[in-house]
Order: sequence, then structure tokens, then C-alpha cells
Amino acid sequence: MFFRDYGVYDLPMLRFPVEQRIADRVYARGDGTLAHFFTRAGVRDYFRHAGFVEGGELGQRSAWSREEGGVGGVEEGGRGGMEEVEDGSGSVDAVRYCCVHNENKRKGLLMRRVFVHGTWTKPLV
Repeated sequence: MFFRDYGVYDLPMLRFPVEQRIADRVYARGDGTLAHFFTRAGVRDYFRHAGFVEGGELGQRSAWSREEGGVGGVEEGGRGGMEEVEDGSGSVDAVRYCCVHNENKRKGLLMRRVFVHGTWTKPLV
């Protein structure tokens, strides 16, 4: 299974007003839906609790690697870029932050997005 969702300190999280904060890293949008911003540890806990094992068939390689075309939508008149944030040990983790930089040259905007993504398998019992 592949997982990708908003990570802590993603641009929308930083833009939410304090009064829209419901809980730690959970915010109410204007349309009544909620936005949750995940940490690596939180995602690991959710999947482990559900019986999943980190890694998957692809091992330590993600489905969203730069060699496969990268991620991050390209805004009109702009370009996107991606960097994966490692833990400093030099090894690539099965659950990691993915920082996407979208630049809209026409509007002169640089949008820094943060996602958490990872791969898991569910063992056959």
C-alpha cells in the first residue's frame, strides 16, 4: 500500500488562522471538512496498529521517486521540484517527508509543500 498525505508545516497548515484549529495538527476548513497534518511517527503508529509492515514490495524505493517523473503539480506558468528529506543517517526510510516546491513564475509565487509518504504491506496470516 502506498500512502501520501499532508505533512506537518505544509503551506496550508501555516496559513490556517488559530481560531480554525480543532486539535493538534487538525484544522477546520471553511466548507466544514477537516484537514489533518501528519507526522512520520503518527503515520507509522496508524499503519502498525492496523497490522501493516513498513517497506512493501518496492523495498526502500518509493513510487514517487524523481526518476519516475517526480511529484507536485506544475502550476500554470511555473515548474515543480521535489526533495526527499532523510533522517540524516544516509539511509532512505520507508516513511519519509517529501518537500515539493511549486513555483508559479507568472504570479511570482513559490509554494513549499510538505507531504508524508511511505509504503507498507499487510502480511498474509
